[in-house]
Amino acid sequence: MNDAKLPKGHDPRQEEEPGTLFRRLRKGLRDFIFGAALMEFQKVAREERTARQDLFFVITFGDFIGVPILPSPYALRLLPYVVPNLESWKKRVVRKRDLTALGDL
Repeated sequence: MNDAKLPKGHDPRQEEEPGTLFRRLRKGLRDFIFGAALMEFQKVAREERTARQDLFFVITFGDFIGVPILPSPYALRLLPYVVPNLESWKKRVVRKRDLTALGDL
């Protein structure tokens, strides 16, 4: 694009298509409603998923953190799929918590 033809101070990136402002306002309103109404549900669902995943890991791979569980052939079959999550799980489960953090379980 030849910049000599554009007026001084003109930025072509600032040009908006018709209806863009309406789309941005609609998206902003949709995001606001989501944050006000559904954000808490999503947060609780993630926490519940993490808790269930931790329980699953303890039942199947508890020997990694010192829980005496006999390894089953099924746990060994699942091992390749859970290896990427094992390190973060071990850190999350083994970390020390004080009495003030009991509500964060």
